[in-house]
Amino acid sequence: MEREKGVIIEEINMYEDMPNHQVQELWMRLLYGDTPAGWSIAGTKQNILAMKQEDFVNYHRKHYKEVIKEVKKIFGSMKRGHKGKKIKVREAQSRPKALINFKKTDQTHFVLGVRTYDLFDKRNAALSVLAGVLGGGMSSRLFVKLREEMGVGYYVRAGNDAYTDHGFFQISVGVDNKRIEEVLKAILEECQKLKTAGVGEEELKKVKEFLIGNMKLSLESTDDIANFYGGQELLKRELKNAEDKAKEIRKVTAKEIQTLA
Repeated sequence: MEREKGVIIEEINMYEDMPNHQVQELWMRLLYGDTPAGWSIAGTKQNILAMKQEDFVNYHRKHYKEVIKEVKKIFGSMKRGHKGKKIKVREAQSRPKALINFKKTDQTHFVLGVRTYDLFDKRNAALSVLAGVLGGGMSSRLFVKLREEMGVGYYVRAGNDAYTDHGFFQISVGVDNKRIEEVLKAILEECQKLKTAGVGEEELKKVKEFLIGNMKLSLESTDDIANFYGGQELLKRELKNAEDKAKEIRKVTAKEIQTLA
């Protein structure tokens, strides 16, 4: 166990040296603070070093359940425990906030975002299309603006993340340190355009088909299909196939996008 602690700590060190990953950790901490949603998945180095064998045994007894016959055959003699309750996310924010970590790098990596809706909200399909318009692929508005026109960075992405009791929409970018203010201004201008002028039908159709195509390409392996359906069953207790999801995306209107923006 002590050897594995060393491995985990080195993994944490590795990710701390990757600014585009570290900025995501800071973003979640800024939004949700000292709650499970705001904690690093790997944990802290202090907690890793303090863990004992008893902690793992107790966690296993508390959280692991036998759910299928094959598992029951192997672990049938295990004692049953009580399922722990999920700590609810606290949404508390009255003004814009920033969380900054200074490190000597050649680029500035930042996330600009807002709180949105949970996994069960019907507006998530529209939010995914909105994300596609802004930062979904090489023909998206922000990619063209920041990379092709301004030449300020290699990557720009936009996306909506929805969980069981919270959600957020984010734009993430890695840019030249000297041009950070210029880039922030350009991003806000593109967001404002989407709010005031909306999106045309031709662009909207192109984005929808891009999202649908990517979704179907992501379901080519058996593992991906298992995750696709398993996640739905586990979290929402309903199953929708790729065509059902595609229909939801195609139903999104330009007016919905503008309203959300």
